[in-house]
Amino acid sequence: MHFFQNLASFSVGYFTVNPDDGDGFLDWPWLDAQPATGDIAHIRHLRLDRGVPPMMNGRHEEGLNRA
Repeated sequence: MHFFQNLASFSVGYFTVNPDDGDGFLDWPWLDAQPATGDIAHIRHLRLDRGVPPMMNGRHEEGLNRA
């Protein structure tokens, strides 16, 4: 089965971030400022003191911005 089909069939919410189309955003400067526990090729592993919980309005299928 296709990955996204599994997500939909189990009612698992997911975020698509496509800032070029005005759909979502990532705070790249904030992420870049965090110390990495590992950094290879195109992968940078961060371990944060406090988690960054995603927030989603499941009824309207949209993310919530806590900023």
